[in-house]
Amino acid sequence: MNSKVYEVLDKITDSDDTTVGGGCASALSGAMAAGMLSMVAKLSKKKPVNFTEEQYDAIINELEQLNQQLQEGCVHDTEAYCMIVDAFKLPKGTDEEKAALRQSRGGRRHPGRRGPPGERPSERPCVRAGRAAAGQLQPRLPV
Repeated sequence: MNSKVYEVLDKITDSDDTTVGGGCASALSGAMAAGMLSMVAKLSKKKPVNFTEEQYDAIINELEQLNQQLQEGCVHDTEAYCMIVDAFKLPKGTDEEKAALRQSRGGRRHPGRRGPPGERPSERPCVRAGRAAAGQLQPRLPV
């Protein structure tokens, strides 16, 4: 995990710091989930049952890429939120100041967002990998 993620994690857990929000926390949670799924896939690959070794390799590779993307997304979400906070601090008394405020936001309400829920690039592989892995990576233990 890179040092910026540690900085963001410190901010998430600090109840007095409001520079991070749910998007960042969600991305970090997703990165942890992808890391755990990748670990289980690596363990399961040693004694393949439900997938071939090549399928495990593909799952592991996708999960590791997703983990990295989500960690980066966590940092980018925090940076985007800070930009929004800075933009809202701009004066907005005149029409020119209001136009500058709109321009500073790039015409979006939240510059970190990239599409509606379920259509964001990081959500598709997470859902796909989770569904593929659910109940498939390790054989069920006898009860």
